[in-house]
Amino acid sequence: MKKLNFKDFIKTNPLNFGISILLIILSSFATILATYLIAITTTAIQKNDFNLWLNMLLLSLVVDVVIVFLGPISTYLLERQFQQYSHQVRLKLISHFYKEKKFELARWENRLTNDISMLRQEKFLLLPELISCICLIVFAALALWYANWLLFLVTILVTIISLFLPKFIQKAMQKSFQKISAANQKYLFQIENWLDGIAEIRHFLAGAKLFKILASSSTSLERANLKQTGNIQILILLNKLMATIFTTVLYLVAGYLFISGKAEFGLIIAVGNYEYYLTNSITRLTTSWGQIKGTDKLSREILSDCHELEEEVKNIPNYAVDIATSPLTFQFENGESLSYPELNIKAGEKVLLTGDTGAGKSTWMKLILGQLKPTTGKISFLKNGQLINYAPQQIRYIPQKPSLLPGTILDNITMYDKELKSTALSVVKKVGLDSDLAKFSLGINEPVDLEKLNVSGGQRQKIILARALVHKAKIIFIDEGTSAIDETGTKKILKYLSQLDVTVVFIAHNFNLELEQYFDRVIHLSKY
Repeated sequence: MKKLNFKDFIKTNPLNFGISILLIILSSFATILATYLIAITTTAIQKNDFNLWLNMLLLSLVVDVVIVFLGPISTYLLERQFQQYSHQVRLKLISHFYKEKKFELARWENRLTNDISMLRQEKFLLLPELISCICLIVFAALALWYANWLLFLVTILVTIISLFLPKFIQKAMQKSFQKISAANQKYLFQIENWLDGIAEIRHFLAGAKLFKILASSSTSLERANLKQTGNIQILILLNKLMATIFTTVLYLVAGYLFISGKAEFGLIIAVGNYEYYLTNSITRLTTSWGQIKGTDKLSREILSDCHELEEEVKNIPNYAVDIATSPLTFQFENGESLSYPELNIKAGEKVLLTGDTGAGKSTWMKLILGQLKPTTGKISFLKNGQLINYAPQQIRYIPQKPSLLPGTILDNITMYDKELKSTALSVVKKVGLDSDLAKFSLGINEPVDLEKLNVSGGQRQKIILARALVHKAKIIFIDEGTSAIDETGTKKILKYLSQLDVTVVFIAHNFNLELEQYFDRVIHLSKY
């Protein structure tokens, strides 16, 4: 199965990537060159060659300055490339989320933030680390070859052995990354569910339960991160043990060559520096490679969620349809179930849906809307008695606590369609929103402040109702959708809806006879 890979990352901006890698190679070469110059400088001191010593010292200074500049520039270029790449990935994820029928908000929040951040930290930003380490090993090995073939042979053997170390811990690394992703998703899910009702929790002093739930999820996330850190440290430990052995062998060989007169004194100093770069690079290389391989499964999952889905473009018919259901049942996860009788609602009919508390009025609406699937029974849409393919998403749903989107009140009514502005101005009067708009300095162009909630519950309900009417909805479900609107305002809305050629199913409690007159009939659902 495919995964998010470096090839696609490079394609984002090949020129930018090429320049950054060239800078890394030059920086690595300059680092080893500086070490070689130190060896010459040391030998020059031993031989009392002042001119050579001074020239090498000045050249070393120039090389060090070059190294100082090359590193930050290449890091900046690669970070810019990753941001471009992650932007493309996020757009694909959002597109998939938009077209997917199941909206698991916590899962997608985790994908768009934590998972992409982990890939950045544990995979893509380790690419320059890998290239730098490889270059340092190659250049240092060549320098040692130039000094003596025996030093080169030791370097090659240790490097090959070290490259196999990540294999020992690769599966454990993959599991740890998966656990972090799952634990973070669960934590976001708990936050979403519990903090949404923070006002009620505070009102009833139920903080102890909140703290317990979030602490439990947080602990799981902490343990997953700790497990990952432990695996990385094990890999580092293995590398350091290998580096210790390598250092000892390298110094033994260098000492032998110097004592036997086969190398100059400067080689001892150079070997010390080469050894540092080699052992450090080998450790970083194998650790980075282990981390990168550990993200393979997560990369596959993210790529799967980037898969482009076919968008179901279904135009809302310019007619209402009959809604017919056989006896329905719906069973909850806790074992409780709801049963509904056979119901038929004619096109254009105005129905008041009432019933006992817990009878499942809102659940019935969600079944018709396709948000829930019935355990048994069938839901049909009919036109002139003939079964038609009518998407339940075409039914406009107005909940008791509607959600608004960033933008102005007009944007929330037209859903950002400027051509509907004139229609919106007409509809707001019909639903009584015009008197509310008069209280805002910018009227219908007032920005909605989602943090400070500058629109009341009743105003939000009117906005959502206006949205449904502006978009010419032919079936409207209202679930306590006027609960925050006073009786006079509710009466005005119901009177207007009763005159329209639309199907209305309205859930309400304690409606008086004066308001019931705007409905064709009342359906009462019983809990038993």
